[in-house]
Amino acid sequence: MAHGNGIDAAGAPGPVFNVLFVGAGGIVFGNDWVRWNHSAHLERILGRRLRVVGIVDPSRERFEWVMPRKEASLAKECYAATQHYISVQQAADDRKATDEDSKTGPVHLIMLASPPQFRGTTLPGADLEKQLVAAFGSGPAIFAEKPVTTGSADEAYAVARSLSASGNLVGVGYMLRYLKVVQKAARIIRDNNLVVMSVTARYVTAYAKMRKAEWWNKETQGGPIVEQATHFCDLCRYLGGEVVMDSVRATALEHDEKAGKLSHFTDAIQEDTIPAAKRIPRVTSAFWKYDSGAIGSLNHIIALHGITYSNEIDVVADGYQMRLVDLYNEPKLFVRYPSNEKEAEYYYSGDDPFYNELAAICCAQDRKINAGETRPATNNVQDGANVEGDDLLPNRILSSFEDATKTYEFSWKIRLEIDEPMHAPDKQKCLTEDCQNEAGTLQCPTCLKLGIKSSYFCSQDCFKKNWNEHKALHKTGTAELYNPYPTYAFTGSTRPVHPLSARRTVPKSIPHPEYAKSGIPSGERYLNRSKVDLLDAKGQEAMRKVSRLAREVLDIVAAEIRPGVTTDYLDEVCHKACLERDSYPSPLNYNFFPKSICTSVNEVICHGIPDQRKLEDGDIINLDVTLYHEGYHSDLNAAYYVGDKAKADPDSVRVVETARECLDEAIKLVKPGTPLREIGNAVEKYAKSKGCSVVRTWGGHGINSTFHASPFVPHYAKNKAVGVCKPGMTFTIEPAIALGKYRDITWPDNWTNTTIDGKRAAQFEHTLLVTETGVEVLTAPTEKSPGGPVPMPVASCS
Repeated sequence: MAHGNGIDAAGAPGPVFNVLFVGAGGIVFGNDWVRWNHSAHLERILGRRLRVVGIVDPSRERFEWVMPRKEASLAKECYAATQHYISVQQAADDRKATDEDSKTGPVHLIMLASPPQFRGTTLPGADLEKQLVAAFGSGPAIFAEKPVTTGSADEAYAVARSLSASGNLVGVGYMLRYLKVVQKAARIIRDNNLVVMSVTARYVTAYAKMRKAEWWNKETQGGPIVEQATHFCDLCRYLGGEVVMDSVRATALEHDEKAGKLSHFTDAIQEDTIPAAKRIPRVTSAFWKYDSGAIGSLNHIIALHGITYSNEIDVVADGYQMRLVDLYNEPKLFVRYPSNEKEAEYYYSGDDPFYNELAAICCAQDRKINAGETRPATNNVQDGANVEGDDLLPNRILSSFEDATKTYEFSWKIRLEIDEPMHAPDKQKCLTEDCQNEAGTLQCPTCLKLGIKSSYFCSQDCFKKNWNEHKALHKTGTAELYNPYPTYAFTGSTRPVHPLSARRTVPKSIPHPEYAKSGIPSGERYLNRSKVDLLDAKGQEAMRKVSRLAREVLDIVAAEIRPGVTTDYLDEVCHKACLERDSYPSPLNYNFFPKSICTSVNEVICHGIPDQRKLEDGDIINLDVTLYHEGYHSDLNAAYYVGDKAKADPDSVRVVETARECLDEAIKLVKPGTPLREIGNAVEKYAKSKGCSVVRTWGGHGINSTFHASPFVPHYAKNKAVGVCKPGMTFTIEPAIALGKYRDITWPDNWTNTTIDGKRAAQFEHTLLVTETGVEVLTAPTEKSPGGPVPMPVASCS
């Protein structure tokens, strides 16, 4: 595996990229027993763009160890103005006092690599993420090393919600996801629609040069599963799916057992100084079930001398076996395919996950800085172009803070199983009154839909015998409704109302998009974002057909809008209408979205998840429908008034009608040769004339056989969108207009996007085809379509 030794002499083009390191340990700057060296990788990725503005570390000694080595390297100019700070606040205050943001630009990336006990919670002294956002705002991207904390998973989820609301790009250092061999394995699973049956992981650590005393104390850094094998826990999730936490079981070989004696400690480690109860186990063996029913297992062993680890992950599905081997040194993938009993070997020279993960967050931050540009200044390609396997390199952050917290929760669950093995859960009793049998897993399907818990039976015969008495529960029994995020600081009055109904199914006879099972639109990951598809006559006709069907579905759902109806009911109507047209509802499981339509009420801008909330007279609601039919997607949305009160509310009418008219104004511009950036200029000019703002986070997009394709179409003025309209292009325009500020935040569900001030927003969208002479609105309403413009209410005189 390649580990860069410093700056690429050729450098990388583009403006200065300012980086602040938090932590000056081996993971950031390297040493003779740690293979990590984030600083060297950033030097290679950013070249002469890199400016290290500071290193935050309470130890001046570590800073003075680092700087002479950097000043003597090819990267010395990157460290010419590097300052030492003992705290995040000191760094922020110093930059403000010296006006560094004006002189050298703001901090673009913060590398958070302090020990995990100082971060990942909301508790003072263990809240570095909170400190960083408070000190530097939403501008910098934050790269956090794993594990995300040593505190509770609940605390880490709270931090995840806070970071989601902050607006910072955040990635976590689960670098093995970024290996080309791992991406190849994931692609095989996705492309062949495989359902993984088992995942078997083995991780053997070389301990002889482990000089960090904290590593040997499970109370300070969580122990080897939480601190180290968490990488393999993460891959087990990434390749196998979500883990059923209650199924996790584990046992361990402890330090004081005969087989647990180690003989080759470095002189730096005196284990007898660590309390016996806090010493780490030598072997941890765990197994679990996945949501799919698959089985997973992990063995973590501390046994080898030197610094080279031994590791392997074995993934099995029907007809396939994939073995990922030696992931820290010379990573290889061996695959047995159904058609050949001899394993195929995949190896990519220089496959460096550390480089790939940091390049991904730098690329993402460049895209954020240069909003609307299709080619960021940083390019996620190692050592030149056309390297074998570059098509496997991810073009986005693969591990969010929330997703990393799920891995942390999983690895911590294994740790807890070792320390305090859980007792078997209490047995459920059959619900039939005169039956004394223990219930199995059979539950009443109607109760499941209603959210009624503990409706278990021992057999089908018992269920049928008790049916007449049991079905009365369906009339009187309702699920307890609740807000899943009671401590979240909502900006407006809208609240989620759970439980969510069960995920709706689509018959196999209806063609499914690639992400229907995996939840991952892999084709979008590997798009050439500078290439825009121009459809031929056949493709254009396919888009006309799916767009007509999408319009029909939107109209059917919109006709059901009235006070008292739940958004979950609207989802049911949408789902049924899609199936009746032999179409797949494109939102369903797209990046794990749980429903078939997006329903966005009042201050919710977009991506609202249908739930048990009832619409109220006076609400406004956006319905966002996308269909997949015969290999093509079509996307449209519209805002509607709920009841007469909404139509009588001047603010509601102003934002809805402004959004409608902004879309109309933008469509007027579409014809061959129109620069895409002009669309945003027209939208914002019109919105401002009505006293409204344009939400900048979301934009239009290409759409065809891919749900979200190139180009990206910003809706705000002075954007940097590249390209012009060309005949054969199909794309959406979908301006989101707010009564108040344009900034937005996202709920903890990672989907529901709302205005930052709680004021109402509205959106309209059409799928368009650029013709030789102008534009065809493929999703245009018909004379019978519900909705339509409403005049501004006239204030009555008293």
